[in-house]
Amino acid sequence: MAFPVEPVEVQDASEIYKKEFDGSLDQAAIYADFIFACIGKPCPAIVLTPICDIISKSPPYFTIAQIIPIEFVFEKLLFSRKLTEEQMIGKQPISPDELKYIKKHFIDYYLRNRTYRYHFLPELKGVIKNSFIDFQVVQTFNIAEIENYKKLTVLRSPWREAIPSRYAAYCLRIGTPEYTKDSLRTVFDNISNLKTK
Repeated sequence: MAFPVEPVEVQDASEIYKKEFDGSLDQAAIYADFIFACIGKPCPAIVLTPICDIISKSPPYFTIAQIIPIEFVFEKLLFSRKLTEEQMIGKQPISPDELKYIKKHFIDYYLRNRTYRYHFLPELKGVIKNSFIDFQVVQTFNIAEIENYKKLTVLRSPWREAIPSRYAAYCLRIGTPEYTKDSLRTVFDNISNLKTK
């Protein structure tokens, strides 16, 4: 990704959240206790609808995505690595290489937002814990209903604009058949001059 200026790393996650906001519906606003039909219990949620549609109220609906605890996604990664329950809770050890892989993969792919389905939201003390937006759990509500929900915070720019963009990327991804391992190894072998001892 190209930046118009040299990017500065975020030291304090509270930098991405607005300190002051009103109660009106807003793009990338985070609310408490929406009940998603497919979940059936209250969950925090974030507004995906772009601000232009919110201002025009056309259509008179807004779209939200569920916010889930960070532990759900981490456990999903551990299950994908075929760890036993005893290993996942730390009662049995795993190999140093496995731990290194899990840590690197979770940080590089999930926490740095290089997956399609999830978007990491860092903790805002007293408001929201480390969480992920789950772009697979989405629901639409009437704008008039927003007054029934407590607004917790709003993301600042450019994070607020990134959320609808990331959601669009999730919706527009196209599945294609994968290349065979043999064909990819051949490509690698044709460009590589690497030797081992």
